[in-house]
Amino acid sequence: MDFSQNPDLDFLSEALHPIQEVATSLGLTWVLIGAAARDLILLHEGADPSPRRTLDVDIAISVESWDQFETLRTLLIEAHGARPESSSPQRIHLSRNMPIDIVPFGGITRDGVIRWPPEGDWTLGVAGFADALAHSIQVILPGGLRVQTTSAHHFLALKLMAWRDRHLSHPDRDASDLALVMEHATDFIGLDVLYEDHEDTLKLHDFDPDLAALHILGRKLGSALTTEAYQLVLSTLQAETSESGTLTLVRELQQGSRGLAHLRALENGLQDL
Repeated sequence: MDFSQNPDLDFLSEALHPIQEVATSLGLTWVLIGAAARDLILLHEGADPSPRRTLDVDIAISVESWDQFETLRTLLIEAHGARPESSSPQRIHLSRNMPIDIVPFGGITRDGVIRWPPEGDWTLGVAGFADALAHSIQVILPGGLRVQTTSAHHFLALKLMAWRDRHLSHPDRDASDLALVMEHATDFIGLDVLYEDHEDTLKLHDFDPDLAALHILGRKLGSALTTEAYQLVLSTLQAETSESGTLTLVRELQQGSRGLAHLRALENGLQDL
C-alpha cells in the first residue's frame, strides 16, 4: 500500500518515525493494529475511514523480555521526547501530543496474555499478535516511511478477540470496527476475483458477494492463525451466532439479520480448511 503522497497521513508518519527508528536500532519488529490499521485498510480500498476516526495509534511489538521493552521506552523518552502516561503503562505521547499504545508480546507472553511488571496484576490479551505480524502488509507513508500493518482478515480476528475480552467494559467499541470492515469485505477480495476464482463459494451463499467474501476471509484466517488464536476466534463466532445464545455481538453490530449473516459467513470460512 503506497500512501506516500497522502498528506492526510502526515500525522501518522510523524508519530511512527521515532518508533521505527528506535525499534530498528534494537532489531525489533512491530505491526500497526487498532484504529490506524483500520483506516489504512479502508483507505486502500477507496472507502471512507471510520466516522469514529481518532488520532490514537496502537502498535504491537515483538520483544524477548520486559527489559528489552523498557529499553525501547527509555530510548523513545530520552531521544525523542516521548511522554509516558502513568495511568496506562503501555501508552506514550509523541508528535502532536498523539497517544500511542505500544503493546509488547513475544517472549513475555504466557497463555496468550502479558502481565505487566512488577506485580503482574495488569494484564492484556495478545493472542493473534504474532500471527498478525507474520502476515502483515507493508505500507509506505508520507516521507517514505515504511511500516507494517495488519491485513483485513487479521484485523477481524484481533477485533473479535478484543471484543471477547472487553465488550462488557467497552461496549460497541470493537463491534463498530468489525461492522465497518465486514461491510467492505467484497472490496478486500475483489468482485472480479470472486466470480473468476470462487464461483463455488458464491453459489454456497446464493451469489451474495459480501457473504462469499467474508467466507474467503475466514478461510484465509483459518490457514494463518495459530491453534490458540484459531480456537479463540472460532469459539467467539460460534457463541455469538448460536440461536440459543444471547447474540450480544449481533446486537452491537447494529446490522440486524445482516450482521448475523456476516458473522456466520466468516465462521463458515474459518472452518472451511
